[in-house]
Amino acid sequence: MESAISQSIHIEERLFILSKAYESVSKYFAHWEDSKIALEDLDTYFPQFIKRVLETENRLSFTQLMLEFLAKLNNRHTIYFDLSATALIDWDDTENILPIGFSFENIKGEWIVTESLLNGLTPGDQILTINGQPFKQLVGDFSKYLHELHDLYRTGRLNLLFPLFMPAEKYSVEFFDKDNVKNQIEVNPYNIGRKDVMTEGRWLVHEKTAYIKIPSFQKPKYEADAVDFVGRFFSAKSIILDLRGNKGGSTPASLIKLLMNQRWRSYGLKTATKEYQPVYIEPDKKAYGGELILLVDRDTGSAAEDLVVPFKDNGRAKIIGERTWGSTGQPYIFEKGEQRLCIGAVRASMPDGGLFEGIGIEPDIRVNKRREDFYERIDRYIEEALRLSLIQG
Repeated sequence: MESAISQSIHIEERLFILSKAYESVSKYFAHWEDSKIALEDLDTYFPQFIKRVLETENRLSFTQLMLEFLAKLNNRHTIYFDLSATALIDWDDTENILPIGFSFENIKGEWIVTESLLNGLTPGDQILTINGQPFKQLVGDFSKYLHELHDLYRTGRLNLLFPLFMPAEKYSVEFFDKDNVKNQIEVNPYNIGRKDVMTEGRWLVHEKTAYIKIPSFQKPKYEADAVDFVGRFFSAKSIILDLRGNKGGSTPASLIKLLMNQRWRSYGLKTATKEYQPVYIEPDKKAYGGELILLVDRDTGSAAEDLVVPFKDNGRAKIIGERTWGSTGQPYIFEKGEQRLCIGAVRASMPDGGLFEGIGIEPDIRVNKRREDFYERIDRYIEEALRLSLIQG
């Protein structure tokens, strides 16, 4: 198969996609408050990319250029991707892939492995270099492609898009292990398995405290299984709902309805042309009535935040963890062949009028990740949730 680096994209197609992005941003974009460029400056910003588009012939370079163009808008739901730009990203199954075999986060200024499908590389290990280049420098170099308002929140997107920014047949990864001994492994990104995630449920304290982990809302089955688990645990005094790492999908309306036993209200919403005030919604009389605890982190976003917001607003649940993404709303989507252009067309605010976009949801109880916890297999989020459930119980 021809690689994206050598696969050409016709000049007419390049200019059309860039022009379509300009038109769509002008017409639909709803997040100018966070953008690094103002709407009135778009006509000055856009021509800078026309010359570069004319000089960019392969699909990978064009994808990079489009990401750089859209990054200035500083909105997570505004992105361009080409399904053929790299074979390492399965856009229909992003929750199950680690394109370079591991994921990472910035924890106290160090780049720490949080998940790994590789022998020899363990969660908790500290990444030093990739292909001889200091990892911190790489992250800085790639920042021009990443539209995030906070450095910590860039990594979720970077974990997914890394092969687009540093394409290679192999990656040589240098890292510190548990004992801070320097090691190195060679990674063939084309020979990596998948995670095979699913919604999980179990008793943490039998007949008292139940735990449900939902990895994503990208597929209906994840929510359907969560609804089923709530039914099984309906007699529990408390349910811990784990939304860490859940980057969204479709708003889990059925799950919200099942768990919400109080009157609640929706986001405030704004598009480029209209505003919608929060609407109060009455609870279902058959909703679960026990205590509810939600676990969130910096990778809890979009539809997962749609779930968290009303429970935060009316105090129905206690929120434990880190501040969330701060981005939601159905984007305007343009599709042409294998190319996708998404423009953040809806801006949400908290039901009480507070800021949400680019801010996220602040937990009631903060829990900070620590490198040593990965090695010791300590989950401080669950420990704190269990402590709270005992107090509430």
